Amino acid sequence: MNKMSENKKLSLKQKIVEIRKAIGILQKETQGQTGKYVDPELILAKVVNAMNEQNVVLTTNILDSESIKIEAPSIKNPDKKDYQTTLKLEMTFYDADSDQSLGIPWYAIGSHMQDPSMAFGTALSYAERYFMLKTFNIATPELDPEFLREKADIVDDLPEEIIQEIKTFTEKKDLEVYYKANLNKTCNKKQFIAECTKHGGTL
Repeated sequence: MNKMSENKKLSLKQKIVEIRKAIGILQKETQGQTGKYVDPELILAKVVNAMNEQNVVLTTNILDSESIKIEAPSIKNPDKKDYQTTLKLEMTFYDADSDQSLGIPWYAIGSHMQDPSMAFGTALSYAERYFMLKTFNIATPELDPEFLREKADIVDDLPEEIIQEIKTFTEKKDLEVYYKANLNKTCNKKQFIAECTKHGGTL
């Protein structure tokens, strides 16, 4: 049985899981004003290629919209105003093999100094990008993805109670304090870092 035939037997939700697996980790490589980020074109290309393999389509449906002018004072122009567009959306997956669909509520907001159409476009672009990142749980580290995968394979899984606790950490120092207090006598620090990366820690 070829891969195409196998894919047709999957439900839409199962196909979405396969799409997530195919995307993997995307590295932050593009430098912006406030730091590095993942190139939006790379995100779109990876997701679309994975959806094509599963014969799945994603559409953006605008349910409601509002465009207003907001106060946006700056040092040079204290009376400055921007256009702001807010959109109520529904992102819908369609399975071309079975006609199954899955709609997910979403929200978008964008602004622009002079052009309301640019505010509208910004809102849609950011909404699409972050919907893909969050829906498919795409990790976007600055470290090399292959390096992260290798670290995650160093040791066997930590006990479930430790996994659940490290998932609640929000800062690197939380992991370091936890390691020193609980694991420094029983677990190599590199191994601990690997497992934190694997199970959702912030290192």
